[in-house]
Amino acid sequence: MPRLSPLVLSLALLAPHARAAALAPGGTGAIHAPQAPDGPGAAARPASAGERRAEPAAAMGSPFSQHYLWPLDRALHDGLWIVNYMDHDPTTGVLDYAGGADTYDGHAGTDNALYSFRLMDRGTKVLAAASGTVAYLGGPSPYDRHCDFNWPDDGNWIWIAGGDGSYHEYYHLRASSMTVQLGDVVPAGEMLGLVGSSGYSTVPHLHFEAGDYSGPGNTYVPRDPYTGVDNPLSSLWAVQPAYQGSLPFGIADMGVFTEAQVGGDVGNTSYCDMLGPIPQPTVYGIGENKLCMWFEFQSRCCDTATIVVRKPDGSVYGSFDKVLSAADRFDWFWAWFYLAPYNGPADEGAWKLQVTTPSGALISERSFVVGAATQYPPRFWPRAGRSFRLDGVTVQRDTLRAYPFDPSVTYALLNAPAWVSLHDSVLSVGPSSTQPTRSSYFQVVMTDGAARRDTAFYHVVDMSKPLDPLLAVAPPAPRGLSLAASPQPARGPVALAFTLPAAGEASLVVHDLAGRRVRTLVRGALPPGDHLARWDGCDDAGRDAPAGIYFARLLTPSGTATRTLVRL
Repeated sequence: MPRLSPLVLSLALLAPHARAAALAPGGTGAIHAPQAPDGPGAAARPASAGERRAEPAAAMGSPFSQHYLWPLDRALHDGLWIVNYMDHDPTTGVLDYAGGADTYDGHAGTDNALYSFRLMDRGTKVLAAASGTVAYLGGPSPYDRHCDFNWPDDGNWIWIAGGDGSYHEYYHLRASSMTVQLGDVVPAGEMLGLVGSSGYSTVPHLHFEAGDYSGPGNTYVPRDPYTGVDNPLSSLWAVQPAYQGSLPFGIADMGVFTEAQVGGDVGNTSYCDMLGPIPQPTVYGIGENKLCMWFEFQSRCCDTATIVVRKPDGSVYGSFDKVLSAADRFDWFWAWFYLAPYNGPADEGAWKLQVTTPSGALISERSFVVGAATQYPPRFWPRAGRSFRLDGVTVQRDTLRAYPFDPSVTYALLNAPAWVSLHDSVLSVGPSSTQPTRSSYFQVVMTDGAARRDTAFYHVVDMSKPLDPLLAVAPPAPRGLSLAASPQPARGPVALAFTLPAAGEASLVVHDLAGRRVRTLVRGALPPGDHLARWDGCDDAGRDAPAGIYFARLLTPSGTATRTLVRL
C-alpha cells in the first residue's frame, strides 16, 4: 500500500473554552505518491500477455523524421502535470533531460498525470502525436483504477509505427476506451482512447514514449523527445513544452473534509482517498470536532507556503507555514484545526481556505460553507464515468450508485442517443449504434432531494464506424454550460462571458500553446447563471503576454468549455 507519513505535530493545544487570535493546527500529515515502474518494458515487445500486433510496412526515410504534437486534449496545469521524464542516468541514479531529477531509475518515457480519478472519469482524450500505422495493441484490460501495487496485468496500450523505423507509444489507457485497431493508418491528432490507470500504474496518466530498434542486435532503444543539457539530440516536439521540474510551489487542488469521510480518523487518510479526491461537504457542520483540509501540490526543495483559514468576517481563524523539505513532483498533505469548541451559530456562513506565499500573495483559494449540520453532496460511486465498447451482440449495463446513500436521488440522461436507456438506476447500452464515427458521448445527471447534482460522463466506442475526426472536441457539455470570447482577434482586453448550469467550484484559466498557465481569471465557488471575466492581456505576474494563440478553458463540475484566443 502507499506510504502514509503521519508527521503529527506536538503542539500545545488551547483549552476548549479559550481561543487565541489564530489557531495553530492540531495536526498535519503527508501522503506521498508511490512510484510505479511501467511494467515489462518496451524491450519485451511483443511478448506480453494479451498483446496483438500487425507488422507495419518496411521503414522509409530516417528514424524520427516527424515532429510530435501534444498527445492529449488537455493542457498542462489544466488538471494535468508532468510527473516523470525519461531517465538519462545509465547507473542507478536519476537524471532527466534538463539536468534535474524529475524521473525514476530506468524510466523510458514521459508520464503526464491527471490530478484525480474524477478527471479521469470525465474523459481526457489521448491523441496520436504523429502519423503512422497501429502496429501493437495491449489488452483488453478491465482494470483501470489502480492506486496501489496490485496489478493483475500490464494494461491497455498502443504502439504506432512511424513508417521511418520509429515508434510512438501510449500506455495505461482507460478500459474499453481504445478507438483504433491493428493496421489502422492514423494521422497526427487522431484520437486513440482515453487516459486511464490500467496496468503498472498508481495514478491516472498517459505514459508517452518514443523509440526504435537501433540497438545492438536490433534491440529496442527509447528516444527522449525533449532536448536539453543532458539530451543533446534534437527535440521531436513541434513546440517543446516548458520544463516542469523547477516550478515553484503550486496548488493543483484542495478542499475541506470531515473525519467521517476517511473512516473516522484524519490520520487514516490514504493515498487512494486523495486521488478520488475527497468531495467537499456542501455544508460543514459547526458541531464537527475538527476542520480537516487537504492539499495537492508540487514544489521545489525548501519552498514555504502559508495556510490560512478565514471566517465569514475575514478574520483569521487559523494559520500555519508549510515548509517543503524536499522537491515534490506531486504529493498531498493534510491538516486540521479544532472547530466545535470555538465556534457557534454566529460563525456560520462562507469561510475561506487560502494558500499564500510567506509575504501574503495569494496562490490558491477555496470557499466552504459552515452551517448548523454537515451536509454532503450526492456523488456517483465508485466512479463517475466509463467507456462501453459495442460488440453488435451484447446489451451492456451499469448500475448507478450514490454516496452517501440517499433514497431521494433520481437519475436522468443527458445528450444520450436512442440506443441508450435508463430504468431507475440501471443504465443500458445497446449492442450497436448509429453514431457516425467510433466515439460518442453522453451523461447521466444525479439529483438529490435538495436539488444538488452530480454528473457521470460516458463514452461509447463502435469499432464498425470510421475513425473519429481529428482533434475531436471534448465530450458535450451539459446544456447551459457555455463560454464566449469577444472581441476576437484582439489587441487589447478580451471579455469572457460564461454561463454555469449549476452552482459549484469553477476555474477559468488562460494557457499558451505549450500548455503553460498564463493567467488565472476565476477560481472558486460560483452560483448558477451568467458570469463575466476579463483578460487584460497580462500574465499572473502583470507582464504583457506576447502576440500569439492562447486557450481559455472553463472547468466546472458540470463539464468543460474551451475557446481559442488570438492576441495581435
